[in-house]
Amino acid sequence: MKEDEGIVDCTFRLEEGPVFCVRRVNFSGTTKTNERALRTQFLIGERQAFNWDLLDESLLRVHQLGLTEEIGSGDMRLQPDESTHQVDVTINLRESTRLLSP
Repeated sequence: MKEDEGIVDCTFRLEEGPVFCVRRVNFSGTTKTNERALRTQFLIGERQAFNWDLLDESLLRVHQLGLTEEIGSGDMRLQPDESTHQVDVTINLRESTRLLSP
């Protein structure tokens, strides 16, 4: 640190890890909701690169259908396979108890 200038010299070394792809997206806990309707709201699909932002946005879109209760981080399970760099995503849904207005 150069005290007379108030400047600190820093060096960062970043190492990017392997990119994981989504192997499978599973939905559990719902019996009335059509899985196809849920999948149409997902911005991240099977065989695509895993992306936290797209997963979060997808969960929000599913909830906004009004068919499920809010989906929290505890409702999601990720199972990565380090050997193949793939991840299975399981979403535990709770069907909404509210009636949808027309």
